[in-house]
Formats: sequence, structure tokens, C-alpha cells
Amino acid sequence: MNQLPPLSSHEYERLRASIEQDGVKYPVLLDQHGEIIDGYHRQKIAAELGKECPTETLEVDDDTADRLRLTLNWARRQMTKLEEYELLAAMSEKHWPNAEEEAKKRRTRKPPGSVKDTVSLTKTKLQTRDVVADRINAELEELGETKRVSGKMVERARRTARLPAETKQKIRDGEITLTTATHPTPKQDRVEKKERPVPKKEQPRRPRLDDETARLRAIQAATDYQAMCNAPAGTLNIPLIRRVERIVEVIGELVALQPEEAVTQLPAERYHQFAFMHFAEWLLKFTHLCEEKRREVTPDLEPRIYRAPRDNPVLLGSEVAPVNDERLLGNSEQVTLHWLRKQAGPTTMKAIAVGLHITDTAVQQRLRRLLLSGYVVEAGLVRGEGMKRPSMTYQASPSVFEEEAS
Repeated sequence: MNQLPPLSSHEYERLRASIEQDGVKYPVLLDQHGEIIDGYHRQKIAAELGKECPTETLEVDDDTADRLRLTLNWARRQMTKLEEYELLAAMSEKHWPNAEEEAKKRRTRKPPGSVKDTVSLTKTKLQTRDVVADRINAELEELGETKRVSGKMVERARRTARLPAETKQKIRDGEITLTTATHPTPKQDRVEKKERPVPKKEQPRRPRLDDETARLRAIQAATDYQAMCNAPAGTLNIPLIRRVERIVEVIGELVALQPEEAVTQLPAERYHQFAFMHFAEWLLKFTHLCEEKRREVTPDLEPRIYRAPRDNPVLLGSEVAPVNDERLLGNSEQVTLHWLRKQAGPTTMKAIAVGLHITDTAVQQRLRRLLLSGYVVEAGLVRGEGMKRPSMTYQASPSVFEEEAS
């Protein structure tokens, strides 16, 4: 009994008021000899108030009775953290000898007919503190209590119980905290020790990330160039498309300047650098051939209009602003819209990606402005064969701006 902290006057008066109003909620537990295991104060207060006090007798030995006394008081009483840990440490001492044997068996246990399974053992609680916590929790569950303990709580409780008496008194007086008392090494010292730099001679030399990134980019650029030059005629040439798109994007910005004014803004030593007539001849011929193919294959797609960023309403404000002129759509968006108009009915995003030889992410980016501008609408959900969940379908629609104009 001396292991239990005494009830404070406040706790005693609160228990007395509860019994006076509601009676004794939990029966007093007795052993076979009539000794009280749990409920000494309840029985005393009930006798003072003349209230009925139910009892329950258990056939247990002295060790079990002592263990139950500690467990029930720990689960039901309101205590400070120091008192709770001291009582939990006393509870763990009752289980510790047998728990050590059980933990040892867990560590050496092997699956029948096989070698030691180290993977399964990593998921099992192998320390003595964990076995003690399991046994205390089993007792709490058997007694109908909802409070539980963990192996870490058992370890903290045992560490707290070993503190000197003067340290515990300082904790009660509020001079130090329980965390500070159970961690003798100051936190700042631990941080400084952890962050202590490693001597330079012991630091392994690492390759510079910038150099490695530049090397990988150079390899990728050379690979793309070779793929562009070696692509057979009549096949899809992605590196070519990317380079032409970059050229068109830059030229679309340069047309904001008048050529007569632009040439006056160059230094004299730069004239020979930009007099690339052979490049201009190739680009002009390439442009004429593209226009011929457009008229032959996709006559309903108008040539895209490239504007300077300051004049392009799409680039003003949000990058997904709706457009009221189909020619202001991006080239990839125009291609997607033209492909959708050729389809007989609603099409899923996956089918669009397969038909245009692009990724699902690229399809999402293209559909975003097409949906916002009204050129594409959602046609509903469909569930195809082998699909885990339904997919949204899309189809081309007349422009909302054209409908308003009509």
C-alpha cells in the first residue's frame, strides 16, 4: 500500500461529493481473506455517508492482489506525471522477471521447419519493456479499463523511478521539469555535438552537381540532334517539332520591332553575325511547304497568328484565360481541337493521347483552355472494359463566341 500516492484533500473531497450524489460506481475488490485490494477510500466515505457499498471477492494470491491494486489505481486516479510514472514503474517491476524470459524467447523463436525469419522478427516487439506493456494492457482490458501503456512509457517510468529523492522534490516544487531531469545531457549540448562539422580531410569528395548536370544536358542535346537528322522521311520527328516551335516563339517576339529600327540597334561588329541569308531561305522554303500541306491536309485549320507578348490577350493575366478567336489558341491546342472534330463521338482522354501520340499530362494541359473557351465540352462518364473506374469523355463543340455572334 505504501507504493500508492495518498489522496490529496481536493481529490478526497471530490470523491466524497461524487459518492454522495451518485453512490459508489465501482465495487470494492476484496481477496479471499477479506483484505481490500481496491476501494479503501470508497468504502470509508460510503460508511461515513451511510451509502450502500457493493463489494466483489476475488480468489487471488498476494502478488496478484498487489498487482491489481497498482493497476486499478493507475488507471482510475488523476495524478501528476511524476506520480503516474512512479506507479507505472512499480507495476512494471511486478512483471519484469517473467517478461525478460518472454522477450528472450521472442528473439530466439524460429518458424517451424525453416531458418530464422529476420524480416518477421522486425515486426515483433522484442524488448522486455514491450512485453511488460503487453501484460499490463491485458490486465487493463480484463478489468474493463480503457487506459493503455506502451513500451516507451514503461521505459520512461523506470527511468523516472531511479531519480534521486532530491531531484523528484525539485520536480514537485516546479524548479525543473520531468523531461530535463530524465535527460541529464543538456539539449543544447546534444545539438552542438550533433551539428559538429566533420574535418575536411574526412569529408569524401563529391562531383560537382552543376558539372554533372551540364554533361547530361549536352549528351541529351547531341542525342536529340542525331535523332532529328536520322529520322526517316514521313515519320514523326519530335526533335524537329521542338526546335521549330522554339524558333517560331522567338520570331513571334521579334516581330514586335520594325526591321529598319531593329538593325540600327545593333553594333557594327554584329552585322555579319546576323546576316544568315541561307538560314532565312531555308526557313522561308520550309514555311511555304508547311502552308501547302496545311491547305491540302487540314484546310479547316487557319494559320496560327503569332503576336508579341504585350499584345497577346492569352498572356495577359491568367495563363488559362479563355480566347474568343480560335486562331489565338496554341498550335498544340489547335491540333487537338481539329482531331476531336474528326471523331464520330465522345472520346476519352486516353484515346486522345493515343491518337495524338502524346502523354496524358499533355492532353490535360491542352483540354484545360479548350474547355474554358468552350471549344470542347464534357460529354459524360463511361466505363470501358477492364477499367477500374469511369472516365470522362470529351467532344468538340461550336465556339460559344460563334454562337453568340450568330
